[in-house]
Amino acid sequence: MKVKALRNFTDLKENKRRVENEVFEVTEERFKEINGADYGELVEDVSESTDGDNGENGENENFPKHTGGGWYELSNGEKIKGKDEAEAAEKALEK
Repeated sequence: MKVKALRNFTDLKENKRRVENEVFEVTEERFKEINGADYGELVEDVSESTDGDNGENGENENFPKHTGGGWYELSNGEKIKGKDEAEAAEKALEK
């Protein structure tokens, strides 16, 4: 199932830092395990919403992704320093 991170957290089983709005695959068991932690709800199921317009719009909202230290990754994989510059570059990619 596809899930979306509701806030930043460290996925200890995958040894990976998950960032807000990141979409990734988990099993239903893992979904329950992540949300069963003491930190509250960390992910939401987006399996159905990835089809049609909702998924397309949601995908665009994921970019630019903050990768740390003021750097952002665009939907084409390019990395840019500065939030404003990254947002402008992502908008240019959408055209």
